[in-house]
Amino acid sequence: MKTSPLFKPVSLRVDEGHRQTTWLELFFDLAFVVSIASLTTMLVHNPTLEGLAIYVSLFFPVFWAWNQLTWYATHFDNNDVFFRVMYLCAILSVLILAASIEKIPKGETTLFVLSYALIQLCLAAGWIRVYFNNQDFKSFSLKILIGPVIGGIVWIASLVLPVPEQYYAWLVAIVIQVAAPYIAWKTKNFDIPIHINHVIERYCLLTIIVLGESLVAVSAGIDATPGSGVFLTAIFGYVAVACIWWTYFNWDFDNVSTFKGISNLFAFGYGHFVIFLLIAAFGAGVEIAIHSQEHGGHSTLIERLLIVFTPPLYLISLSILNRFSWGMLFDKKMVARIVIAVLSFILAFLAGHASSVVLTGGVALLMVCLVTYEVMFCAEPQD
Repeated sequence: MKTSPLFKPVSLRVDEGHRQTTWLELFFDLAFVVSIASLTTMLVHNPTLEGLAIYVSLFFPVFWAWNQLTWYATHFDNNDVFFRVMYLCAILSVLILAASIEKIPKGETTLFVLSYALIQLCLAAGWIRVYFNNQDFKSFSLKILIGPVIGGIVWIASLVLPVPEQYYAWLVAIVIQVAAPYIAWKTKNFDIPIHINHVIERYCLLTIIVLGESLVAVSAGIDATPGSGVFLTAIFGYVAVACIWWTYFNWDFDNVSTFKGISNLFAFGYGHFVIFLLIAAFGAGVEIAIHSQEHGGHSTLIERLLIVFTPPLYLISLSILNRFSWGMLFDKKMVARIVIAVLSFILAFLAGHASSVVLTGGVALLMVCLVTYEVMFCAEPQD
């Protein structure tokens, strides 16, 4: 019997072999290009500790929207009209969210809250459909729905509160949304197969997007006079970003077959927030430094924090992520990354008030040393 293209059966996707990221998923990712760019712009225009705190606080809701919609599509993308419309509505909501980000430092939060509530509504619609159409997932989907439904209600209710009390309500909503999937997975009484290659590909694609935002930041100084402080800061920044790309992708994804347990699964999914945040923050730091150099100013505290501290924290976070997601051994590659991270912290303290050129150059040099070591001494044996 033929099925309607409007409403196909909702069942768990258990694809065998390679599962390619769909065109809709790629289109969905583009909305987060805009969102992450908006976050970076906000921080560049407000390079203060307060601006950094807002940046970190808003980065998580943006990441969480991508994370939850990505996992829903991984399990239940049946490519019917309902799914496409739901995802396209989510994309529009993310674009509205991106447009609202720069207004938040001014205390204008209504558009941000409403757009985020719309994202939760789209997600809830998908899980409600699963609840009514898939008998096996009734209990599981009901627990998942606690996140977008209860969390979404808290988001809307926060509008009656003044700023900054409103932010505490956002925190409560985020905690509810983060806890719901973990509770659902931890208490499930049946096996849910995960297409591991597809999951890894989705996170790798967002890593590329975040690195791309860092490249955009670096490009702000590439057209400067060769040899100038602006030009050198941009070049050193690019070298560091290229090394970050190398270290993230310098392991054999094909050797990963599955997650060994729920804790490993959530370490991978939730832990990537820190990875994405640190990569994006480094790019923002380089852009702030470039603008500062253009106006002949001295390096600021925010520049120094973002340029010198984010790469070593990234290396440490990546090592922890790989250790607890895949059970990777603490081998000489991880040791080298921790050593470079420690040397970067030493650089931060010894050259804390140096120019952005010196700081960016120092970080780039250390990252190049790390990549060189990995290439020469940590290469995977060839068959």
